[in-house]
Amino acid sequence: MVSIKLPNVAQPDQFAEIQISTSKPFGIGARVFVQEVARKLEAYQFPIESDLKGQDKTGREIEVNTLGRWLFGVPGVNPHVLISAQGNTVFIRYPAGVNIKVSELMNSLKESLEVSQ
Repeated sequence: MVSIKLPNVAQPDQFAEIQISTSKPFGIGARVFVQEVARKLEAYQFPIESDLKGQDKTGREIEVNTLGRWLFGVPGVNPHVLISAQGNTVFIRYPAGVNIKVSELMNSLKESLEVSQ
């Protein structure tokens, strides 16, 4: 599988938003729930090239080398998605103009979240 190169920071004018209707309100727990569902998707592990590196609690370096890590962040590296919830709707803002793989992952995530309800 060929990796893609992603920027360290996505431009705000490239962001899109998806809305996902859920069977129950999530509130502040939406981010954790969304990321857990995303981790199970094949596209989350899609290899990327990035200059970003995080660090765990023991000081070990964490490479941002998958699409999921780039989107959702790692310790020391901010995420490229913004997740919020209002009532029974989860909103995900993501950098759509960066690479088609990002949009593909978001579409798969939306389908998975709607099915898991």
